[in-house]
Amino acid sequence: MEGKGPYRIYDPGGSEVKAREEPGGGSSYRQLLEENSILRERMKGLKSLGDLLEESQSEASRLRQRVEELVRDNEALKSSSFATSLCMGGPVQTEPQSQGKPHGHPSTDQKEEQPNSSGKALQPEKPSVSNAYGVIKAGSVAGAGIIPLLPQENMELASQLQRLESSFSIFAEESNPNQLLAHLGRMAVEFHHLSSKVQKNEQRTSLLQTLCEQLRQENNELRKKMEEDHQFRNRDLEQLRKDVSLFVNKQWDIQWNSMKSQFEQKITDLRQRLADSQKAVLELEAEREQRQRDYDKKLLLAKSKIENVQGEKECLNSETTELKQKIRYLQDQLLPLSKQREYQEKEIQRLNRALEEALNLHSPSSSQQPPGQGNHGDAASNLKKQELLTQIAVLKEQVKIFEEDFRKERSDRERMNEEKEDLRRQVERLQGQMTNLTNQLHQAQNECQRERTERCKLERLQMQHHKQGQQQERRTSDPTSGSVNGPLSPPYCGPFVQVGPQGLEGWPIHFPPRMPNAAGTAAAAVPPPGRDFQPVTPGFPWQSSFPQPRGARAAGEGSRPPPENAATGFGKRERQNIDPGKH
Repeated sequence: MEGKGPYRIYDPGGSEVKAREEPGGGSSYRQLLEENSILRERMKGLKSLGDLLEESQSEASRLRQRVEELVRDNEALKSSSFATSLCMGGPVQTEPQSQGKPHGHPSTDQKEEQPNSSGKALQPEKPSVSNAYGVIKAGSVAGAGIIPLLPQENMELASQLQRLESSFSIFAEESNPNQLLAHLGRMAVEFHHLSSKVQKNEQRTSLLQTLCEQLRQENNELRKKMEEDHQFRNRDLEQLRKDVSLFVNKQWDIQWNSMKSQFEQKITDLRQRLADSQKAVLELEAEREQRQRDYDKKLLLAKSKIENVQGEKECLNSETTELKQKIRYLQDQLLPLSKQREYQEKEIQRLNRALEEALNLHSPSSSQQPPGQGNHGDAASNLKKQELLTQIAVLKEQVKIFEEDFRKERSDRERMNEEKEDLRRQVERLQGQMTNLTNQLHQAQNECQRERTERCKLERLQMQHHKQGQQQERRTSDPTSGSVNGPLSPPYCGPFVQVGPQGLEGWPIHFPPRMPNAAGTAAAAVPPPGRDFQPVTPGFPWQSSFPQPRGARAAGEGSRPPPENAATGFGKRERQNIDPGKH
């Protein structure tokens, strides 16, 4: 029987050959066949009972679901009825109802019918919310008392079916007819129990159907009551809405009047502000014109200062070049003199050494001469002495000449050092003047740039005021035209007076004159020799590359003439030192 279903009957066909082979087994074989046929018929009835049981279980589950849905509907209706009673102002009274508590045994029909009778009794002629709530509660309690019995009975039926399956398996395994009969008797008793339980289940399902019908009727009645309550409530709400809309309209009328007065006051204030702003614009335009004149004057003054600075710069550049050439010339002159001095010093040292050697040789020879040879030695010594004296006199004269040359060279060297120091100081002074002039030029350029930006801002402000005036003129040109937004000025006010931009079209634009000499511009554009900065190319012919700052230098100082010796390239000291031998 392993691997086979519980409702399959053991087929002894496989043992038919063995039974025939056994001696005296024909009667027992026939009995077994008869018992098998009887058991097959009973199993058919058991299958039908199993189908009925499955149908009853499915019906019970479906009824349970319907009862749960009805209970949920009743709870929703209960909450809605409670809310309507609160809205209407009526008290909610829950009267205690005597409800029957059904027992777990399903054979007592009177106790099962008690909730039905109590539910029917609670239906007066004028039902209230509390009575409806009591009926729903009674029905729900009755349903809750009957429904929990079903799972327990289903478990009992399932256990009985398992016992039947086990008995069938025993039938298939047992070969003793007495035991089979005993098992069949027990199965008959179990079939009787199953049939009684099926009848009870049918009675219970009929009871549940009646209960569901009763709950459905009660739900319909409650729904009708709720609809009537909703209609009454909707009428009240409609009346309340009308009252509220009337009140809101009155309040809006008051608010609209106040807003209208406020906006009228704002319009008058804005007109006053417009007149003040136009007056301020006229003042700003006059101030701008005055500033434009001042700006033109400053530009002309800066131009003249720049020209003066350029002239000074050229003079200083020429002086620096001349001084550099003079330094180079003096260095070239100093080089041979220094070489000659070194040569003379070496010659003096050589003569001094020769003189010392001659003196040293003469003194030992005179001291070591013998007395016997005095005459011959005296004559020779006198000759040598005369020669030495002449040589000494010649050497002394040479030493004097060398000393005089040395003093001249020393004086020339000191004079050249002084001139060199003077030239170095002049170069430093000129470089300081150059740096000051470049700083002044940069400051003047920055000031011109700032003045130019201010002028652009003023022109932009003028254009904005001009555009605003045109837009205002466009808006207020036709106050009675039927436009989309309507006229700006209300009909109860006077006509709007357009105040156009006054004095903006006929303004004279002042530009400084062009530069008279193109050579000055070319000279300003060319950088001076010895400087590493590049000049800024002017954007206009009247604009210089380096504007003069305000109050940097006076006009008289900027236009001073170059020095007298600028063309020759030599000053007073240089003219004195051209020929150092004369001084």
